[in-house]
Amino acid sequence: MKTIRTAIPILLFLLSILAVLFALTIMTNLIFAPWDTAVQRPELGTWQRTLNDFFETAPGVYIFSIPLVLANIVFALRKRKLAYLAGVNFAFAILFWAALLISFFVNNAVFPYPPVMYDPNFRGYHRTLIPAAVFALMCIVWLRVVGASREFSFRAVTTLGKKTRKMYPR
Repeated sequence: MKTIRTAIPILLFLLSILAVLFALTIMTNLIFAPWDTAVQRPELGTWQRTLNDFFETAPGVYIFSIPLVLANIVFALRKRKLAYLAGVNFAFAILFWAALLISFFVNNAVFPYPPVMYDPNFRGYHRTLIPAAVFALMCIVWLRVVGASREFSFRAVTTLGKKTRKMYPR
């Protein structure tokens, strides 16, 4: 019975790691490869095409997800609260999708589609600024929550690393 109690949090944590890895990988592709399904792409040799091709396939598609997931695993090994971290990871995998969806709606309001049938200049890296900023902010908040020394509390997140005697008694 004790092995089942230890195996369940480990399995939940591994599933949550896979969910976060999948979410971060897909978001990296959606944000940093804007021409992956476009009819017309930039010319070969331009910085836009080079950057798009890099983030469209490996290793570029994993450049953000692998280090963030490895940091999460390091925090998990240090804290040994796998069931808690699995819940945090599942929650943030869902929050990543919600925040990205909202950022795309805001992005479409800021950069509306022109009133023509097809505009090859509509896609581009100018349209990835808002989703990339939201993505970076969500990653920072996620790592801050996972890296908090105690169970999640609003006070532990808002201190941003300042150690106080109330939070960390000697």
